[in-house]
Amino acid sequence: MCGIFGVLGPTAAERDKIKIANQTISHRGPDAEGYWYDERNLVALCHRRLSILDLSEAGAQPMHSDSGRYVVSYNGEIYNCDALKAQLRKTHWRGHSDTEVLLACVEEWGFEVALSRIEGMYAIALWDLVERRLMLARDRLGEKPLYYGRVQKDFIFSSELKPVMSLFRNQLKLRMAAVDDFFRQGCITGELCIFQGLFKLQPGHFLVVEWEKEIPLPKKYWNLKDFSPNSVNLAGHLTPEAAILRLEEILRKAISQQMIADVPLGAFLSGGVDSSLIVALMQSESKKKVKTFCIGFSNQSHNEADYAREVAAHIGTDHQELIVTEADLLQQVSLLPKVFDEPFADSSQIPTILVSQMARRKVTVAVSGDGGDELFAGYNRHLFAQESWPKYAAIPYQLRKFLGRSLKTISPAAWESIFKMINRFVAIGAAQPQDKVFKLASALECSSMAEFYRAVSTHHWETSPVLGDVQNKLDRNVKGDLQKWAILSAAEMTLADASWYLPDDILVKVDRAGMSQSLETRAPFFESRGCGACL
Repeated sequence: MCGIFGVLGPTAAERDKIKIANQTISHRGPDAEGYWYDERNLVALCHRRLSILDLSEAGAQPMHSDSGRYVVSYNGEIYNCDALKAQLRKTHWRGHSDTEVLLACVEEWGFEVALSRIEGMYAIALWDLVERRLMLARDRLGEKPLYYGRVQKDFIFSSELKPVMSLFRNQLKLRMAAVDDFFRQGCITGELCIFQGLFKLQPGHFLVVEWEKEIPLPKKYWNLKDFSPNSVNLAGHLTPEAAILRLEEILRKAISQQMIADVPLGAFLSGGVDSSLIVALMQSESKKKVKTFCIGFSNQSHNEADYAREVAAHIGTDHQELIVTEADLLQQVSLLPKVFDEPFADSSQIPTILVSQMARRKVTVAVSGDGGDELFAGYNRHLFAQESWPKYAAIPYQLRKFLGRSLKTISPAAWESIFKMINRFVAIGAAQPQDKVFKLASALECSSMAEFYRAVSTHHWETSPVLGDVQNKLDRNVKGDLQKWAILSAAEMTLADASWYLPDDILVKVDRAGMSQSLETRAPFFESRGCGACL
């Protein structure tokens, strides 16, 4: 796991500034740093290395291909390296890094074909010295981040925004549509970035930037919407017993691939179904006790460490837990902007940082159960949407719309007072029930189940009242896509989750929290060719 950063344009010639900027992501790669400059074309490729496979200099980046045509700065892990080597004509290898395998694939098959064959998580920046063009790509489900865009005359790409802010702080301006998006979603979704002129490369996309030409639109090399229906049809022809065996086979393969590392490896264990399943399969594949890590809370109403402890004892792992207090959590708050760069409001971001911090003291790689709820419809909202939408839809739309708008005319402060008064007589039990009222109001105004599901899975479906008339054009396009999906099933809801909630929230949280502690995180549920079949 690493950090990548690069500049095409006049600033690339300012090597000292480039090196200083690259140091701002040293947490993503504390083991080594690398730079490559093309003075003729004013191109700078930078790299920060967290050594996982091939700890020698043979795995250092930026790395040149054998022919010298390509130079790559790459972040991630390619899990099917052995299978790819068997397909390649190359027989002499300098080392056993996946970076060398990636370059060999590009040399033999070309960039797009190579993307179709590699399996793993990655953000790739590849400079072609012959065609004088930069090729960027992001993995199929968006596990690894990749920002890109123009600042004045420079084209930049980066794993995080820190190097960009270091180089161009005075030139960056806020994108208010992204701020609006944050208030609605709790994160910044889709292609949007908090700064104008910068974007996130979307999962399953690649981008080819030619020297001194306009930035083209990214292209898809893998489409989740095309993949999912085939998977659902396949699952529909299996008996429950056969489906369970098929899932175990897929997970075992993914886990065995993701347990390959030249450094210590462990796992997060919360005690829930997802992480417990992953850890159980890991332990069955390992001759040694798997190191597992869990965060607990001194507030017993939020503490799940007891479950994790029982699971660890049953499976037989080398388990460690850390019980944190409210003071421990508050200490992390001031660090959040440094960890996430952009506004981010996932409620578990601080515990994820703390468990990563604890795990990093013992291991360099941690496997997690992230993705289980999204792929297997494990959230309350999945069941709620399926059961509730028919009841909502039975009420005439105009009446529902009137009721929804009427509820919103009562201020949050007034709702808080109302619920305090009700609580004197009846214990409601829900946290911040006034927020649930506004979500109910949005749900009442929906005209389709697609809108209804998005409304119950976000903070605000409509434009944020904080920013008034600011519109998010990209999000309106997403809303249009949801209308076409006409969500009716759990499979279609998980498809919606995998299209925006996973890459924009869950995977942002896991990547930034883990990498802030120089910890690589791996998630077998995101194995796109196998476990993606669960969608």
